[in-house]
Amino acid sequence: MEYYDKIFKEVKIYEYYFFRFKQNVLIGVFAGSIVDRFKKKNIILICDMIAAICSFIILLLVGNGLLRVYHLYILNSIISFMNAFQAPASSVLIGMIVPKDKYSNVSGMNSLSNSVIAILHPIIATTILSLFGIKMILIIDIISFFIGEIIILFFIKNDEIIKNNEKIKKVKKIKSNGNIVL
Repeated sequence: MEYYDKIFKEVKIYEYYFFRFKQNVLIGVFAGSIVDRFKKKNIILICDMIAAICSFIILLLVGNGLLRVYHLYILNSIISFMNAFQAPASSVLIGMIVPKDKYSNVSGMNSLSNSVIAILHPIIATTILSLFGIKMILIIDIISFFIGEIIILFFIKNDEIIKNNEKIKKVKKIKSNGNIVL
């Protein structure tokens, strides 16, 4: 435990947050327009996969006693870079999945879940860290990645299918209004 105390004492909070969020500030301006050109589901899957690989690398480094402060900075920069693309893709995909009359409900639930996570995350993480160590936190992170990937792969429709369904609904609505003569 001395080894980890030394590593984490070297990490200055402001430096950690700089490396964690600088990409969101620098790339976030352009990320939305880039995300619009590709399938949102694929962007989410790829970004989550890269973030999970970073967590796995940290787990390997911790397990072998090789973790250094610069590893955290580099890997957190990569994770932040992925988040700069994943966040707008998630927002757009949620907007495509949710019916328009349910936007306010989903927005409220999304806001509530983000608040609960912001409050409970440090408490749960600290508890797990003190009881089981950093390896367990990383293992939970990797397991949660696989659960999320399975949900996205098998339960979320592809962007093009959603767009096509919306087009079909619009055509049916126009037909039912008599605007198209067949």
